[in-house]
Amino acid sequence: MTGKMLVEKFADPTFRMIGNDIFDCRLTLGTEFETRINKDGQYEL
Repeated sequence: MTGKMLVEKFADPTFRMIGNDIFDCRLTLGTEFETRINKDGQYEL
């Protein structure tokens, strides 16, 4: 699944949610998570 989220860059490659994700209830305001860039150049959780 792909989608857009409201985040701020916290530290590379860590982001922090600045809103609640409507599809994944685990990604709420203030949640920090790490990402990676896939072969298509898109961020993955």
